[in-house]
Amino acid sequence: MSRDTQSRSSHPCRSVAFGVALALAGSAAPAFAEVGNADAWDLQISLSVLGIPALNVSAQASAQINGATSAANDSNQVTGIDIGNALLARVTTGVLASEAEYQPDTSISGIAGQSQVADLNLSAVGLAGASLLSLKADVIRSKSLVAGHCAPLARGATVSGLLDEILFGNGFDERNLSAGGSGAPGTGPDDSATLGNVKLSILGINVPIPLNPPPNTGVDLSGLGIAGATLLLNEQVVEGDGVSSLKKTSNGLRLTLNVLNTLVGNVVVAHSSAGIDCTQ
Repeated sequence: MSRDTQSRSSHPCRSVAFGVALALAGSAAPAFAEVGNADAWDLQISLSVLGIPALNVSAQASAQINGATSAANDSNQVTGIDIGNALLARVTTGVLASEAEYQPDTSISGIAGQSQVADLNLSAVGLAGASLLSLKADVIRSKSLVAGHCAPLARGATVSGLLDEILFGNGFDERNLSAGGSGAPGTGPDDSATLGNVKLSILGINVPIPLNPPPNTGVDLSGLGIAGATLLLNEQVVEGDGVSSLKKTSNGLRLTLNVLNTLVGNVVVAHSSAGIDCTQ
């Protein structure tokens, strides 16, 4: 994004050519609008114990931005929940908070979603009160960020040859949209997940949770003697080519269970997504 600006400022004739090129492009192609989409929600839980539906919790605090073409924001907060019963399955939490924000601009736009679950305590028990599942955490948070601009190429224009040399110095920005990363050099702004003091046990077996897990960290549960379960931490999925569109989806924690047909279900904590579409 900075390269084309520097190239034009160092060659005054390029500013004139750039204006001419924009006029030609505007007369030859229809107008396109940049569109922002984002969502965030706290948790979703579906558990069955010994074949009996035990707990079904949908998002309690959610935020959403759909098809926005101007600045938008949404947020929601719940002071806490207590759902289920201790004889089968129960979840309690502290504050649940979700937010989404979109700020479009002619030079650079940004959109983000964030969700946070505080003081999570999820439990499920079997016969004689034996512990089947215990998941506790001080905080689990996910953030998703996409930033950039909708370049002419993203809208169907072709910039090459003489025009590319005059306008962009033979270096048209091929990836005008980017997603957040770990904050390390080359990864983009930090929007990685936060997992604070997470403690998990399945069938009474303690599962070690790494501190600050990198994106898409899978924990080998079978190696601990827990068959039929998967655990994914700091889940991050990026879709799109980074030119015409880009979307990032994050989940702080995802647990899938089918343990000896005794404990079956899914747990997703702290979901967020953000995306910019340049093709509308």
